[in-house]
Amino acid sequence: MTHVQKKARVVEVHWIDSTVISGWRDQENSEGCFKDLCGIIVSVGFLVYKDDNHIVIVQGISPFSYSDITKIPMECVKRIHYIKRPK
Repeated sequence: MTHVQKKARVVEVHWIDSTVISGWRDQENSEGCFKDLCGIIVSVGFLVYKDDNHIVIVQGISPFSYSDITKIPMECVKRIHYIKRPK
């Protein structure tokens, strides 16, 4: 196991995602869609980067690469829960 693989912490991130409502909608009947809340997403992964602007988690770490990189703006993050890894 590489240093990065050993060092990366597992996190559960709760964050607000944007919403897309596709297709044409009658203007008179669309106001209800505007008031609906955006979805709260829960993502789990290895924390590889975090600063005041964004957090980056990945699904997998090999000796030379990452898989499925997710970059989330900190303005959207509601909570970060650190998960203890077994030794």
